[in-house]
This record gives sequence, C-alpha cells and structure tokens, in this order.
Amino acid sequence: MVRRLEADAPVKVVAELSQRAYERDSEALEALARYARDGRLVGMRDYVVAALAKAATANASFLEANFREWLQPTSPEGHQYWAQLGLINTLGSAAYPYLIGVVSNEALATDTRAHAVKLLAQHSGQTFDAGRPSDPGHWRIEDIEVARLSKWASSGYPKGTGYVLPITDPSLESPVTRLEKAASHLNQLLHKERQQKLDPANPSNMLVQASTETMAAIRSYFKLPSNYLEFLERFSPLNVIVESRRFINGLQLYGAGDLIPGQLGYSINAMTNEAIQEWPSTMIVIGNDGGDPYTLDLSRTAPSDAPVSRAPHGSGGWRFRQVAPSFIEFIEQLK
Repeated sequence: MVRRLEADAPVKVVAELSQRAYERDSEALEALARYARDGRLVGMRDYVVAALAKAATANASFLEANFREWLQPTSPEGHQYWAQLGLINTLGSAAYPYLIGVVSNEALATDTRAHAVKLLAQHSGQTFDAGRPSDPGHWRIEDIEVARLSKWASSGYPKGTGYVLPITDPSLESPVTRLEKAASHLNQLLHKERQQKLDPANPSNMLVQASTETMAAIRSYFKLPSNYLEFLERFSPLNVIVESRRFINGLQLYGAGDLIPGQLGYSINAMTNEAIQEWPSTMIVIGNDGGDPYTLDLSRTAPSDAPVSRAPHGSGGWRFRQVAPSFIEFIEQLK
C-alpha cells in the first residue's frame, strides 16, 4: 500500500485508504501511519495525518503514540495541526493537557494554537471560541485567551454547557403551505453541509427565526412582498451558502440580518451611504454569487411575491435576467 501511495495518483489512493480507515480497517490505518512517518512526498504526508486524525477513534489506540510524536515542536506544522484532532479522537478528555500545551506554546503557528482552542471548546462544551472565526487560519493572536484556558486547566477541566443553537421553525420538519414546503426543501439541501461543517460557535447553513427587532427594521426600510417577508421571519438564512452547478462560487442567500447591509455596493455607496444612481431602485438584493447579485424585482411585485433576477457584475452596467417568476419558485428550483 505504501508503494501505491508513491504512484501517480496518491490522493486517490489516500482517499481509498481513508474510507477503509473510517470503516475501522486496521491494515489501512497502519498503511497510512507508515506513510505519514516515512513517505517521500512531504505535502502528502500532512494530508495523510489529517486523514488519520479524522478516522481515529478510541478503538484506534495504537495511533496514540503517532499523534503524540507528530505533536512535537520539531514535527512539520501540518502534522502538529492535525495531530491534535487525532489525540482528542483517541484519548478524549485525557488529551486536554497536550492541547493546553499547544495553546501556551508561543513558538507555534497561530492557526495551530487556535485549532487547539477550537478542539478544546468543542469537546468540553466550553465557549473559548465565542466570537472567533470557524476557520483557525483566520484567528489573530489576540483571539487566543491563554490565561482563561490556563485557569480552566488548573480548575480540573470542568465541562461547560456549550452553545444553544438558534431556534428553527417546526414546519421545516412537517411543512403544509407552499412556502413551508419550499423552505423545507432548502433546509434539506443544507443538511449535508451542516453535518460536515456545523460549528456551534458560528452556526451556518441553517434557517432560523428572525428577531422582532430585525424584522421591524426591514419593514421600515423596504416594502417587500408578503411571501419573502414571511420567509425571512420564519426561515431566515443564517450564514447560508447554496452549493450547486448553477452557481459559480455558491449562492450566499441573505438572512434578515444581512438584507439591509447586503445592499451596500449595489444600491448604496459603502463609503458615502448615498444611493447609487446607476442601480435600479426597484431591485432589492437578496443574495449574491461571487458578487453577481440576485434580486427581487419590485417593479413587478404581485400581492404576495416578486420575480427573482440576476445580473453579472463588472460588465460596465447592470443587465438583469429573470431566473424565476417568483421567490418561492426560485427556492423550489434550487438543487
């Protein structure tokens, strides 16, 4: 197997071995561990350590020594980063002292230390990552609260209460109306992303209930069709990115809290807060795909809904093309 990893398609072989490792194939786990130690492709070795860390469980205790070795300051940064996940997956709370050591080590890269904080928070139920980015690579050094973590360690690593996820509308599970069914359809599309990437400190790809204050601000700022207002109130997208072949970069679908600031750069000058004359005043931006706006066309609003249009940005002028005759149909068409 190690020889196969040195062949022309190592990523494919690692993926194959990783799948077997997730299924608790000890031969695959051992082959990956040997390559992480001795493989000739240095970049691939980091990838292998990541695969091992994700596949590791308490039943793979023979990997513990590998993860401890890869966590040493003399190991490659990629090994250090992923070995933390491997240790916590194999040792559970017994890995906390090792990760506290990483957090306290100022010689290590910021993202490596931040990753330790995220893992400690997620496993212990503490809120050390509150207000921080989901990706440790985006943390700043001042985001790492060494004193707070050290105090927690000296107190015996008490369990926290974790985060409470935002409230969702029960009709997402048992829809009746057409709008509820459209929202439930979107919720199912986002389910896989939530399973893979849900960060309790920064929930994403969720449809949640908007606050009364936010909806009041929207109603005072816009005159929107009732279907869209109800969607925002009951099924407000929270950090939603819809991935599809239909979208180049993924559709960022605005939630209630995003709608007003989401007009900046389109209808409103972000520097002066003044209206941009070139923008059609009847177009309300409800999301964007890499900067290409998706809009509700209020010039053709029916009593309860409005068409959805799209325009490419950076082409010297806005040329809108209708993509759905109503907002509900736009959501229903998402795949």
